[in-house]
Amino acid sequence: MTHLAEADLGLLKLNIFPSLNMVYYKSAIEEYKIFRRKDLGLCSNSYYKFYSHYVNEGILQTGRIGKAYSLALDHKFNICDSPDCFVCNVRRWDRLHKIPLFVVRKIIKKLFLKFKFASKS
Repeated sequence: MTHLAEADLGLLKLNIFPSLNMVYYKSAIEEYKIFRRKDLGLCSNSYYKFYSHYVNEGILQTGRIGKAYSLALDHKFNICDSPDCFVCNVRRWDRLHKIPLFVVRKIIKKLFLKFKFASKS
């Protein structure tokens, strides 16, 4: 349901190079093939942010308080809070400015792990 909401809201166009979304699989006759999916959804860690909209639209049967209705116009509302999330910090056109910090964080973590394991030897 959330992937459809992302598509309807035009959020899937925020994916960087969606044609690169592919996996290899083994067919019934044991051949390796490529499956490409251009409509790969965004980060699933932020799906909870959609629930209030489902409730407001009456899609989920949880009830309403008053008659309040709101519509999220912020296309960044479905970004999760994790600084380690590849999808939210690297794979979105509107988050390109996050890539350098994401890369630096990954390098520091790898160096820390390498140093940690080296000091135990």
